[in-house]
Amino acid sequence: MAAFFALFFVVLFGFAAFSSSSSGEGMASPTLRGTVGHASIGFRSLHPITLRGRGFHPGERVRVTVHVGQKVAGKTVGASHGTFTATFGSLSADRCSSAIAVARGNEGSRAVVKRPLPECAPAGTP
Repeated sequence: MAAFFALFFVVLFGFAAFSSSSSGEGMASPTLRGTVGHASIGFRSLHPITLRGRGFHPGERVRVTVHVGQKVAGKTVGASHGTFTATFGSLSADRCSSAIAVARGNEGSRAVVKRPLPECAPAGTP
């Protein structure tokens, strides 16, 4: 039950961050970047999942969690100059997958990004 509420919060919070996000300079697409406060995170690649964060406090330790379908992966990275890149080698999103990433720093910085579920025709459809 707690996992359901945590996922609900991530989706709700991700939607709020997604709807207020700014342009996607240097990111994979403007729709793939989320900002909360000064920190932002964006998808750089979906094969494997690679995220870029910026605007975190220099030296901050950042916990990054990614949800793709039923799969969840997490890791802690250092934001030595307020930026980081996190790659999840065993996690990819296909053309019909949604994905949510949350980055939380130990000094209070946070960012959320959601890759919306695309309209997706069945494979092999012209």
